[in-house]
Amino acid sequence: MAKFLDLPMELVVEIMSFLPAESLVRFKCVCKLWYSIINDRGFVAKHLRNATKISSTKSLCFTGYGKEFEEPVSSFLTIYDDDKNGEHVYSVVEDSLSPFFQRHRDEYVVSSQCNGIFCLYGEQITNNVILCNPATREFKLLPDSCFCVKTCGIMFGFGYDPRVDSYKVVRAVLLDCGDNLSLRAEVCTVGSSSWREIKLNFSLSQLEVLILSIAYGRNVHKQRYCKGACYWLLSPMRCEEETIIRFDMSNEQFYRISLPININGEQEGRSLHTSLAIWNESVALFRYSYDDVTRPIDIWVMLDSSGVSKASCCWTKQLSIGPLEGICRPILFWKTDEILMSTDDGRAVSYNLHAKRLGNLPIPPGSLMCNASVYIKSLVSVHGRI
Repeated sequence: MAKFLDLPMELVVEIMSFLPAESLVRFKCVCKLWYSIINDRGFVAKHLRNATKISSTKSLCFTGYGKEFEEPVSSFLTIYDDDKNGEHVYSVVEDSLSPFFQRHRDEYVVSSQCNGIFCLYGEQITNNVILCNPATREFKLLPDSCFCVKTCGIMFGFGYDPRVDSYKVVRAVLLDCGDNLSLRAEVCTVGSSSWREIKLNFSLSQLEVLILSIAYGRNVHKQRYCKGACYWLLSPMRCEEETIIRFDMSNEQFYRISLPININGEQEGRSLHTSLAIWNESVALFRYSYDDVTRPIDIWVMLDSSGVSKASCCWTKQLSIGPLEGICRPILFWKTDEILMSTDDGRAVSYNLHAKRLGNLPIPPGSLMCNASVYIKSLVSVHGRI
């Protein structure tokens, strides 16, 4: 019987590129050839593309705070979708890759993630930023901030810049300047030795919204990454108008994007809520009500996310779901046709867009916390480029 290594090298590489990242990390110890293959930048990129396409397994990260809302908590889960005989069979396994997050849960909060790398920032020591790839168990402490004064609020973003093939961390920082607060921004390219200050191209009124949003911490930790840009849905106070802030990783500029003009519809005095999502590689919005069980969940999609500053005309109302009895809120698209939702009693359910029905997900109680994201278990290094 022919051995695996007797196969043509092209076929060996192709087969290995579909294997789980955790297995490939272990396979580095098999021989020098495999070590060389798995560390090759081209192979890492190929593995990432394949991992993105595989739909039978999804990895989720839930982040938030404990019962007393005093310490950050992270939970890593993997959903296996067997799809036998046309029926979905789900099983959820707690990921064994979270010890680092649990050891440092009092110190760091998961800010964002991209291509399997998580960006964590220090709760107490705000200048500390760590990148972590749980699949490869790599960690990297980024350089100190270029701002050497006291900070009182930070908005983080992390993503990939396809133009220069690199990853970047951006943060907008509120600096305590005595009687006034000053908003500044900086960028760190992963692999470089320092942060760089960048200009904030906002009007005074827009700066005021940003300063209030960051100061009160409203959604500044709920960042979404999509096709070379980071997005935040911000609101200075509950009664104020919400706005989306977009940061383009390539030109390193911030943009303000308005929500759809007619997103509110007929509110009838009810309180409506909005949350950001990523659907089919596009930015999307969930619009829903906690109070009105007769109101459907609306899904809006941004048709053009090329970085224009006024994008209200680029939204379309894609569909409405429900009303769904017992549903508290939508959380995210964990598959193209499946939405993870939370029920009134804290359970996790999945809504299938095609079948228009709900199915239970055996996610442990308490996992559905403040923020959630689908992540890819990749071989991407925290030390630099793919």
